[in-house]
Amino acid sequence: MVRPELSSKLVGGREGCCIECEREWHETEGMPTGTHDWFTLRDKAAALVRLAQGASFRDASEFVRRRAGYARRRGGGALIASRDGRLARDWVSQYTPIIAERYLPRRWPRRLVLDKLPVHVKDTTSNKPRQSG
Repeated sequence: MVRPELSSKLVGGREGCCIECEREWHETEGMPTGTHDWFTLRDKAAALVRLAQGASFRDASEFVRRRAGYARRRGGGALIASRDGRLARDWVSQYTPIIAERYLPRRWPRRLVLDKLPVHVKDTTSNKPRQSG
């Protein structure tokens, strides 16, 4: 499995410091990230955790953009971050094989039995249907 090269460069928030320990970064320091990426691995992991907790691609993408400091002030001073869900969706396809590798079987059985029962998920706060398929 090919994993993207990691570099250490100044990314992850516009403050120029670590968001966990608040230590100021020097010119060649920063959070680990892909060589041509604007988001740190820690940001990506936070988005994947949000997805695992039930967030939509749009919500997880907006969350990580805000976390990384890529939100802008608009008109009345409100912080606006893009809700384009492609960001989180791309990370799922990129990192799921790495994360799931240890949980998947080493050998698959010769036959699998699949059913066609619909799956319905309810919102725990309102008890209304959230999504189905």
